[in-house]
Amino acid sequence: MKERDRILDSLKGISILGIVLVHSKTSGDLPTIAGQIKAMGATGTIVFMLISVYLMLSSYEKMVMLGNDTYIKWFVSKLLRMAPMYWLFLALRLFLGGYGNQAIIGNAITHFFFINSLFPTFANSLLSVEWFVGALVFFYLITPIMYKVFDDAVKAFCGLLVTSSVALILNHVCVNIFFNSVADEKRYSYEAWIGGWFPPVLLDVYCAAMIWFWVAKKKSIIADISEQTRKRLSFSLMALFAILFVADTIGEFRVWGISSKLISVFTYLLLITALYIHPSKLIVNNVWAFVGKYTYGIFLSHIMIINMIFKIPVCLSNVLLDWIVKYFTSLCGAIIVSVALTELFERPILKLLKISRKNRLTKKNTIV
Repeated sequence: MKERDRILDSLKGISILGIVLVHSKTSGDLPTIAGQIKAMGATGTIVFMLISVYLMLSSYEKMVMLGNDTYIKWFVSKLLRMAPMYWLFLALRLFLGGYGNQAIIGNAITHFFFINSLFPTFANSLLSVEWFVGALVFFYLITPIMYKVFDDAVKAFCGLLVTSSVALILNHVCVNIFFNSVADEKRYSYEAWIGGWFPPVLLDVYCAAMIWFWVAKKKSIIADISEQTRKRLSFSLMALFAILFVADTIGEFRVWGISSKLISVFTYLLLITALYIHPSKLIVNNVWAFVGKYTYGIFLSHIMIINMIFKIPVCLSNVLLDWIVKYFTSLCGAIIVSVALTELFERPILKLLKISRKNRLTKKNTIV
């Protein structure tokens, strides 16, 4: 495994812990610090998005810009890569029901065609995490434009300034003007949609990942730095990341005019930079890398598993201890389900699709 892939898999492996954490339920009120840590788990999706866009740009450059494939084929291949596991859980969720008063036809159509994130009613109505999948599909669509317009780190930073400002203005206008007539029971979904589920408001995260992508290509920046200096620089950046992360967790790190989302983006970019300079074995190791390889299935399945585990009657008198036990039980359950479905369902299907495509190309070339 390449060092870069090991770093990214490890980061995804750690991030999924936070995502499962924020969605876990409790039988009562948690101590203040435990509640703050639980809430910060939501920022794990930002790490996912940064890594997804970075890999998206790398793949697009390799396959399309270097002439190895057409954009349409590249786009379709990405959809097919996401579809099997995603459609499986959607079908299961629709079969089980219990997703509120939303129309089953509307849910099915918008989700199976990856356009659910464009509608506040359907953005997150089935799996409670599928807004992310819709956002990725939107990003795949706009990647050719973004790659051409923001073709260096400076332009990507300018794009970040513009898109983050537009997102803040759009959020303010919608929440305070357009959503005033929305019924109270639907208002949360609408505000969450414009606050982060609607793909265009996530373009600032896309631009931040573009900055990382262009800077990472300039490997000569650290090529001449000694190993000892790399270790010190990496340690310093990780220490700064830790300080900012703790401050953000307890709510003491706020900058006027900058959204909490952007603060988290730059905080995690510090960590990513530190690991690229010199990987820390505490973060980059085989355990986290293994979990990171199966995060897609964990991401899609964990809400269902959490709902099942947390229906078990309280078995421990201490609320915190009961939550911890059920959290780790849910996490282990999601990992087991993901590994099983990835190895026995997703990969065989993707392998068949790859063979089918190869046979079609061979047949086409033979005819020509």
